[in-house]
Amino acid sequence: MTLLVKSVVVAISMYVFLKIFFLYQKLPESLLQTPNKLRLIITGFIANIADTLGLGNFAVVVAFNKNWKLIDDKKLPGTLNGHSILPAMVQSLLFLKFVDLDILTLIVLVLGACVGSLYSSHLVVRLNKQTIRLAMSLGFFSIGLLIFANQMGFLPLAGKEIALGADKLSIGFFAMIFAGMVPSIGVGIYAPIQVILFFLGLSPLVAFPIMTTAGAIVQSMTALTFTTNNEIELKETLLLTFSGIIGVAVAVPFITYVNLYFLRWGLFSVVIYNAATIWHTYHKEKTSTTNP
Repeated sequence: MTLLVKSVVVAISMYVFLKIFFLYQKLPESLLQTPNKLRLIITGFIANIADTLGLGNFAVVVAFNKNWKLIDDKKLPGTLNGHSILPAMVQSLLFLKFVDLDILTLIVLVLGACVGSLYSSHLVVRLNKQTIRLAMSLGFFSIGLLIFANQMGFLPLAGKEIALGADKLSIGFFAMIFAGMVPSIGVGIYAPIQVILFFLGLSPLVAFPIMTTAGAIVQSMTALTFTTNNEIELKETLLLTFSGIIGVAVAVPFITYVNLYFLRWGLFSVVIYNAATIWHTYHKEKTSTTNP
């Protein structure tokens, strides 16, 4: 059954990535002609080191983007999801190989996230730039609250379970629907999934394959919707992807040596910074529109 899950992850991820790659090939410019290509490579590399350690990459990319102006805000959610496809796929395959978990628990929780993705991605592509900024700011602020609550011990610090019974699995399915919605607004899925799984009493080790598998499939499905609606930066997506895969390869050997407690405080700082700067941009444009 694990082999089937791996096959589904690879099939969905590669289908969407190849669609993005073939669309890129129709562009008149090559990757080498992409503005800020070196900055994009650095961003993808660092962001996906953080991603492999369970911190997510969306917040890191958004933080770099606010300073370096790499991606237009309207196409930022699509690009974030598109660039995450292959790095998340690699992470999912690695964790599914090395971590034993209950397959039924994995499948039900991932399906819940997929349901949320199907609904929200089709909604977000219809939103204007200002609405996306507002949604991203509120989303990052909410994620910041979750991280802060977890760090302060207000939330469960996870349990020891490797499988869920019927009652908890039902709760988990519906909770994962909400988690599956957040990538479409450009907010990472890892933090909300970790909180959900910890509330349900699952082991932190088991959380990683569930988190990365859900991320790989949900981000692929979300990216497909944005790609179909031309709401994605193709060259930027590919540069972030290729450097991101290298970031994953670099980070994997160090997973067991990293102090996640201090890393999460770093992520909290980045998330709150993103919420504040995106809100500032939203408020500034709203004010200039109201008072020309």
